[in-house]
Amino acid sequence: MSLEPGGRADKYGNKYENRYLAKLLLRLVREELISITVEPLGDNSNSVEFISEQKDGTIKHYQCKASNTTHSSWSILDLRKYKVFERAKEIISADIKNLYYFISPLQYNELDELCKRARTNSSPEDFINFQLTNDSIRRMFNDCVVEFGFDKSEPSAKAETMLLLSHCFFEQYITGTEAEQDLEEYIGTLFTGKASTVRVLLEQYANDTGRYGVKITAKDVIDYLEEKNIHVRNYCGNETVLNRIHILNSTYWDSYHAIHENLVHRTATDDIIQSIKDGQSVILHGKAGTGKSGCLEETIRYLKQTNTLYLAVKLDKHVPRISADTYGQDLGLPESPVYCLSTLAARRHCVLILDQLDALRWTSNHSGDALDVCKEFIQQAEAINRYSEGKISIVFASRTFDLDNDRGLKELFASSDSHAELQWIKVNVSQFTKDDVVQVIGQAYNHLSSRLQKLLLTPSSLYVWSKLEENAKNNSVSSVFELMNAWWQQIQKKCISVGLQSEAVIACKDKIVMSMERRTVFSLPRAIFTDQTNEIDCLVSSGLLNSNPNTKSISFAHQSFLDYFITSDILEKIYSGYELKDLIGDKNHQTPFIRYRVLTVLQNLLDSDPILFEKQSIELLEASCVRFYFKCTVFEIIGQCDAPTVEIYRIVDKYIQKPEWSDYITQVVLYGHPAFVMRLFPLSNRVFPSDKYLSLLKSISSKEPDFVTDRLRLFAFLNAEQDRKIFWTLCHDANDDSDEMFEFRMQLLQNDPALFQNFWGFHELIKRSSSRAIDLFEIIVGSWPSQRISRLYIEDSRNLSCYIKQYAWLLVTKLFSKICEVTSNYLPHWPEDRWSHDYEEWESNEFKESAVREITEIVKEAFAECAQSSPNELMEFIKGVKYPISAVGHECIMHAVLNLPTDYADEVIEWILEDVSAKIFVFSAKKDNYLTDSAQIIKKFSPVCSMALFQKLEQYICNWKEPTEQMVYIFKRRLDVRKAHHIPVYYAYWGHFQKALLPSMDISRLSAYAKQLLNVVNRNSWIQLPYFYCGFTMGAAKTVVSPVDNYTERLSNKTWLQIISTPQNKMNDRWRGSDNGPYYIEANHQTFASALGSQAKREPLRFAKLSLSFPENCYEGYISHVLYALSENSSNGEFDVELVSKVIQRYGHSKNLNIAMAVSHVIEKHPNEMWSDDVINILREIALNHPHPGKDEYGVTSSSDPEHKSTHSLLQNSINCARGCALHAIAALLWEHYDLGDKLKSTILLASKDPNHAVRFAVMDCVRPYYNIEKAFSVEIFTSLTGDDLRVVAAHGYWDILSREYDNRNTYYRGILIKACLSEIDDLAECAAGLLCAVGIFHNDQKALQFIMSHQFSAKQQGRICSQAVSSFNSDEYHEKSKMVLIHLMDHSSDELQGFNRLFFDRCIEIKRDEEFLVHLMESRQSVHLFHSFLDYLYKSDENICSFALVLETIGNSLSQMPPERGERLIVTDLVKCVVRLFDKGKNDPFITEICLNIWDQLFMSNLHDIKPLSDMIDDFE
Repeated sequence: MSLEPGGRADKYGNKYENRYLAKLLLRLVREELISITVEPLGDNSNSVEFISEQKDGTIKHYQCKASNTTHSSWSILDLRKYKVFERAKEIISADIKNLYYFISPLQYNELDELCKRARTNSSPEDFINFQLTNDSIRRMFNDCVVEFGFDKSEPSAKAETMLLLSHCFFEQYITGTEAEQDLEEYIGTLFTGKASTVRVLLEQYANDTGRYGVKITAKDVIDYLEEKNIHVRNYCGNETVLNRIHILNSTYWDSYHAIHENLVHRTATDDIIQSIKDGQSVILHGKAGTGKSGCLEETIRYLKQTNTLYLAVKLDKHVPRISADTYGQDLGLPESPVYCLSTLAARRHCVLILDQLDALRWTSNHSGDALDVCKEFIQQAEAINRYSEGKISIVFASRTFDLDNDRGLKELFASSDSHAELQWIKVNVSQFTKDDVVQVIGQAYNHLSSRLQKLLLTPSSLYVWSKLEENAKNNSVSSVFELMNAWWQQIQKKCISVGLQSEAVIACKDKIVMSMERRTVFSLPRAIFTDQTNEIDCLVSSGLLNSNPNTKSISFAHQSFLDYFITSDILEKIYSGYELKDLIGDKNHQTPFIRYRVLTVLQNLLDSDPILFEKQSIELLEASCVRFYFKCTVFEIIGQCDAPTVEIYRIVDKYIQKPEWSDYITQVVLYGHPAFVMRLFPLSNRVFPSDKYLSLLKSISSKEPDFVTDRLRLFAFLNAEQDRKIFWTLCHDANDDSDEMFEFRMQLLQNDPALFQNFWGFHELIKRSSSRAIDLFEIIVGSWPSQRISRLYIEDSRNLSCYIKQYAWLLVTKLFSKICEVTSNYLPHWPEDRWSHDYEEWESNEFKESAVREITEIVKEAFAECAQSSPNELMEFIKGVKYPISAVGHECIMHAVLNLPTDYADEVIEWILEDVSAKIFVFSAKKDNYLTDSAQIIKKFSPVCSMALFQKLEQYICNWKEPTEQMVYIFKRRLDVRKAHHIPVYYAYWGHFQKALLPSMDISRLSAYAKQLLNVVNRNSWIQLPYFYCGFTMGAAKTVVSPVDNYTERLSNKTWLQIISTPQNKMNDRWRGSDNGPYYIEANHQTFASALGSQAKREPLRFAKLSLSFPENCYEGYISHVLYALSENSSNGEFDVELVSKVIQRYGHSKNLNIAMAVSHVIEKHPNEMWSDDVINILREIALNHPHPGKDEYGVTSSSDPEHKSTHSLLQNSINCARGCALHAIAALLWEHYDLGDKLKSTILLASKDPNHAVRFAVMDCVRPYYNIEKAFSVEIFTSLTGDDLRVVAAHGYWDILSREYDNRNTYYRGILIKACLSEIDDLAECAAGLLCAVGIFHNDQKALQFIMSHQFSAKQQGRICSQAVSSFNSDEYHEKSKMVLIHLMDHSSDELQGFNRLFFDRCIEIKRDEEFLVHLMESRQSVHLFHSFLDYLYKSDENICSFALVLETIGNSLSQMPPERGERLIVTDLVKCVVRLFDKGKNDPFITEICLNIWDQLFMSNLHDIKPLSDMIDDFE
């Protein structure tokens, strides 16, 4: 077909326009638009790609531009080139309903913000006055006035511009892959079929259908897609789909059994429901058996009550596969359950619940595919919430262990989109509380044994208990095994009562257990029990089994029931004569699953038959066929025994003597268990315990405090070191002290208050409202100054407030007098003794911590509480305090006074007037103003006190004056400053007191004299406040600015020239500023030049022109500021090289350092411009002849390098000197203009002989571009510079030349690098070592590598060599040599080389290639500091962890041999997490299984402090 004119042929290749068309068509299908026209015809249409007709009657015209040549944003000038403003004006002027849209992926530099502001104002006046609030947006508006073709002088121009802008939209629409993904997510919410296919069809719609210049409707698009077998998602109200969802909900949740058929309310459910209400999604997690299903059932009941559509699915019963749509179809739905729910909910809230998420990693051979489907659910829900105004939440439930340790599960919720539409809330469900259990079984719970009470806190155990008949609820039950045993006996009786044979029921149970154990599954098809239907039905009715009619399968109501039966079978065999060690399989089958059963068996034996327990335990411990971490189960069980029998003691006594068991038994059995520890400390013992035994005593101190106190008292008060150890052994929390232990604690502290430095217990004492804290406060105060305690470490201010309220009078009566007594010599008077260094710790100071100051603050707040709760008693207390008292005591009293009710106004004022001079100043509270407290008291009470007292107080304030000697001192200082600096100063020596306190008096009651006096002191800016404080001030530190700083944009060129021409002696350079103002204002050329520079950055070309009119011999700062503005900025992207050249030609010959450097910066920042020969010659002149720097002159100095030997010093000085800057600018020119090579050659040659080292260092910057212009000359200068000063080796770009020339003269350059390596200049030697390594690797220089291997380098040099070798490690060509260097460093360096970490951070390891290397690395000296980074990398990466099995084994070996003091706890946790994952992924590989089991053995054998968490992690894994 023929095409209409207007560029339609371009549309076929314009992906960006087509993509935006697809977005518009989607909005059309959603009925947000009436129609769309592509390439419209008619007036005002040839300039736009699309027109859309809106429901409100407006017509939107769209122009799309995917790029702006090489620019990354749109400026006004850029838009002018495309006639955007001209076209927008034509379109909008044609009809007020027309809107103009400019679409691009680029930014608009605030133009879009300007249009937005234009749309939010009711009048042009408001827009101009309130929306054009900053310079840039004001300038942009003025530019728009011109671009729209209006005359700025016309009154209506601004109003018409605002109207046009309000109809313009500059929209940023992204391009590329991200745009595709967003569009496809949007499509997925509307259409069936593959989203990417639909996107392409929509993008090519106009092309495929030829519908140009005509209106396109939603029906047109839908019909077109229907032909392609793509349909709109629309089955709202479809009863078939809705019924299927109801069936799924009932099918998948009818297996849930509530305790006593009633749900126990969990607080976790409240969190779930609130999150759903807030539109959030939830990750519910908890340990196995803690009641996650109960929380979900409770949530479902809420959803039913609120008529919220939901779908609940157990993922272990129906595993997701292939895709979300396939999974939906597997469930009997037409498509993805997310889309089904959203469509049926019709934009109302709906919820998808997916339980047993953790089961995907156990029950599916394709768990990765299942997780991908779950991720697709999340993406679909996010798209619905983002594009379709949907309100869908997802609730996942998982075991905590799997959520924390399975990378796939963690990545499922790790959204890369910071604006994701699903906000995830983690909700943890823990065990029942005691109140929860009481709610189920009543007050009888409180009469059960402590072990049984603890047992019933687990929902699965409580479920079993609830199933027991009353006569079977034995209070002696102490384990899950006993509980299950009682229930199983009851179930058997029930089966017999309905006519079943006991043997048949047991056989049926055995068949279930055996089948599940052999198949490693948790459910079985009913089909294999066709001849045992009655037995199965009876077990289901008893609550032991669940039967799922949908899948026609059976499973235990809880997995722990399966564990019980397997354990029961093992016990039966033991009682039949088998040994436990023979029932657990060989070493390669002793997995965590079996270990958990061994623990259960041993616990049962211990509870029921201690003699048999002893026999089986010793057999297990002595067996060579049993793994060490399995043997540890014996002591883990013993460690939980509250009342050890003689058999238990025999085992412990026997094995604690063995070196391989001693530390382990100490940690697992003795530590924290009084029954075992107390045996070790008979009263007859008179030898002070070792640190190991003190640690054991401490572990039981909170359980047996009197025992610990009695044993320690024998050794107290003999020496300080022994007392320190004794104090450490007491309870960690003093709340746990018995009265006897706390009394002993106080005695130790009174004897040696230094022990407070190691006491961290105040936080807990305060939190638990213990008056013991006050006793300890008293000791701290009383021990000052002989002992100065830094902090109390009370973290929670809310707890402290409650504490003070509870103990206010006790705090006041016990501590106030003590404070006054200890600080009795702190009695300062104004103005003497304003520095009280002996008492600094008592004063308020935000930069200095002090326990006595914290206690003072506590006492003050206690006074304030007393003032509110018992003011009469407090007023009497205050009157009873005899002055003078210490400054700190007075501070407390003044705080008390301030907090009294105003009813006590007369008493307060009268109390102050009794001795004003002693009370008016508070020296210790606020060092920056001693009158703060008095001013607050006067302000509060003066309005309500009697008039007589008010007048008396006013008279005192008005008549107060400084001591004569103080006034004389200030007057003399005034004269001295005037004489020395020739500036008028008027330091005030009177009036500060009145200016500080009169404003606090009630103004309505002040006398005429007082008001007049207040006006006088307020007018005098030399009476500056605060005045009464620690020190002397001449005023606050403020920025000094010029008088024109806030309105430089208003100044005309003429005004600027007048300022610049004004002689300095004609300027008023006195600083002016108010008390509260942010600036001092000073009129001099320095401040005016700074102001001009700020404006020049905004208008560089204007000030470039203006600078040509600057008077001769003007202040040179004006010139340098203009030049720097030209280097940093340009007007609207333009740079007028001719104008700037004129500025440089006029001022470039100046010897002023700043001007010379600024000239160089201008050229360096604009090297691509065609600079004139005159400008080039000026730059050459600066580079060769500018006086800065002198031969040994260095502008940048450092105390660490006073002689400027380092290469860092050379670099810093090369870019901060005139000649160096010029050379850097020449280098920039040479990169852009090779034709300047000949002209500048002599300049570079002469500069290479410059007497200043820093300037020669800068020449290296020019050598690099010359290598492309004249190679021989570049090499000549390169060699010359290297020979003159080895430090150029560290210059930027040295490697670029060296790497190209090295093979030509490798002996020479190798010698240079080796010489530099041996230099005493550290950073030169470090850099050279890295370069020598580089030439050895990249140029195969064996002699260089030999030196690397044989020389003893410093730690920094080794680090540089390491980093260099790591950088090339992943290159096939250089891998072997890089590896050789790294292995040498592994074997010979004793320092931690952080470069090795880059192997993991930069993903340089290829395990097939590098396994041997990695094993070597983990065996080397470097391994310790690499363990964490490697394990963290491995755990978080997508590497196949099975490939790293040998490496993990090596780490396990290394850790097992590591001394405990090496701080391995974090590493052990990381290792266990990785090994758990390795075991999970390689569970079918005997080789990997053995490695995992070996690692666990090693970790248990190494007696690590983390043994308990390690054991817990392994047991949780089961």
